[in-house]
Amino acid sequence: MKRQWRGAFVASALLIVTGFMLHSDSWAQDEPKIKPGKYEIMTKMRSSLDNALSKKTIERCIEGTTINPQSFLPDPERCTLTNLKKTGNKSSFDMKCTSPNGMDLTGHMEYSVQETSFSYKFQLQAPHNGGTFEVISEGDAKRVGDC
Repeated sequence: MKRQWRGAFVASALLIVTGFMLHSDSWAQDEPKIKPGKYEIMTKMRSSLDNALSKKTIERCIEGTTINPQSFLPDPERCTLTNLKKTGNKSSFDMKCTSPNGMDLTGHMEYSVQETSFSYKFQLQAPHNGGTFEVISEGDAKRVGDC
């Protein structure tokens, strides 16, 4: 049961990262621009259940030129963004997702975008066995070519 619950939570975390990498709507005129192409993303993730550090490098194509914070939401019908802030090339926001099974998620994300690179850090939390389960993930990406 512990692994199954953790797996669902980590899957939500990965959906957020994937949304960051793949979505490309223009949500504001002053959002920093990123050059479309193939990006190598190096991620590190740690959970409070086992504290083991997981590292992974993946490649994804980014087709647009801006990042839309709404794309981070694992389920737009049950999740909301609040406290959205932008300063230069850096953005941050808080997120809350409600779930019918009681596994409500809260989180905070920060990211920065350059023309051919981006970095991010997010923290997700959910109640678990009278305590709090947490996943922290960080990543750095660089453009490695065309798609």
